[in-house]
Amino acid sequence: MNIDQMLKNTTNVSIPNEIIDALITLHDNGEFKEILSRFPNLTKLYPNNSKLLNIMGVILSKNDSKLEAIETFKKAIKFDTKNPHPYNNLGITLIDINEFEKAEKILHKAILLFPEFIETYFNLVNLYKTNKEYPKAIKIFKKCIIHNPNNLETYKNLFWILKKTNAFNELDQLINQALNRIKYLSNKDAIIWEKWVAMCLHEMAEIHENNHRYIEAKKKYYRAIQIKKDYTPSLNNLSNLLFKEGNKEKALKYLKISRKIQHNNITILNNIAVIYMQKKNYYLAIKYLNKALTQDKISYKLVTNLSMCYINLFNDKKAIQNFKILKNYLIDTKNFSNNNLFFLKQILFFITYLNHLSD
Repeated sequence: MNIDQMLKNTTNVSIPNEIIDALITLHDNGEFKEILSRFPNLTKLYPNNSKLLNIMGVILSKNDSKLEAIETFKKAIKFDTKNPHPYNNLGITLIDINEFEKAEKILHKAILLFPEFIETYFNLVNLYKTNKEYPKAIKIFKKCIIHNPNNLETYKNLFWILKKTNAFNELDQLINQALNRIKYLSNKDAIIWEKWVAMCLHEMAEIHENNHRYIEAKKKYYRAIQIKKDYTPSLNNLSNLLFKEGNKEKALKYLKISRKIQHNNITILNNIAVIYMQKKNYYLAIKYLNKALTQDKISYKLVTNLSMCYINLFNDKKAIQNFKILKNYLIDTKNFSNNNLFFLKQILFFITYLNHLSD
């Protein structure tokens, strides 16, 4: 049944939900002119209907009739003070015309009246983010979490702001707050939250590592792995950090855990091989390098490491053979980028050097 038929069949004082749904469908399909053509008749039949006025305001705003939209939202609020949508949409439209103080005031009022209506918090925060008023944005999101503690998007956005402002203590508090909520969630949601918390801890660890705060970085990597045992980014970064510190055994431990999750990951296989090379266990290193080379036969790094293993085992012939395979590939592809030219020079040097040793 179309809107015209619905109007003929209705004598209710309040607008039927079917008409509202039909208008929303037209809106979602972008048929704004069609909706506007219906409004004169609809507003005559339902002059004081907040839902109808709210939809009309949204369409007017999208058609750049901002001032008319603002008056329409105000009417919608007047006729129904318990509907959060006109308050929220009024705030958005005021932001569109740069009436930031008025927008802030109406959005604050909406949050006070409808503390569980999440969309308003995000619109107010977007206003603060635009104006780089991050302390205000943080305060609003914290308030949102109090009233809507199971909304992960709020935590995600608050994490972004806290990270941007280097508020590490508050980041730790947010992580603890999120972890405390997990026990109240379904198993499906808990898995999503745990992965997000692990990702946050990993990002915090990387910030610490980039700033040479290695002890703090390790703590965060360890905690990420405790929360999500198969979180490979933290497993890999932690193993690299431990390796740099000279703790080869622990580095190897975490790399092998990573490999159980990502069997054929070239970086993991190469890193395991490098540790075995450091431990002078060249046969085991060769085993992992050959496994990696099944995934990428022409990796300069892998071939170089493999050749170095053979050199250390006094098998120069095998080392030369591997270098020649890579040399022929680089020449055949005729892809002489700066990197490939550098690799080619290095390979030719090694081949010449090893041939000289053989003579």
